[in-house]
Amino acid sequence: MAFASCIKEAAISLVRPAPASGRAGDDQNIAIGTKRSHRTQWQQLADILHISVRTLQRYQPDQVLSTPLSERLLRLADVYAKGYGVFEDRTMFQRWMQEPIPALGYTVPLSLLPSLYGMDAIMEELGRIEHDILA
Repeated sequence: MAFASCIKEAAISLVRPAPASGRAGDDQNIAIGTKRSHRTQWQQLADILHISVRTLQRYQPDQVLSTPLSERLLRLADVYAKGYGVFEDRTMFQRWMQEPIPALGYTVPLSLLPSLYGMDAIMEELGRIEHDILA
């Protein structure tokens, strides 16, 4: 998977586009089903990137990102690329990211994403899973 695709996939897994209904503007709407979950998903991605939701929503596809934001996005893409490769099923990986993992001290991996150390812990655990090493 191309690196740019990994970044997009990581962001999409947190902020999913609503299905198109054929009405004007629907392709730009982002929702999970309710306004509350919509805000929660944007907030989750903003927390991981250490920016405000409004700043996140203002970014344009061709806009140059700051170095810290670029580094976080690239690291997030690394985590998702590794997870998709290890699990070979995006749905299974996304489910794994939302469940307490014993090897991570019963922490939900998604809650570790705002920290670079947390991302490293997830990458280490994915490496152990990939090589069948039990914790």
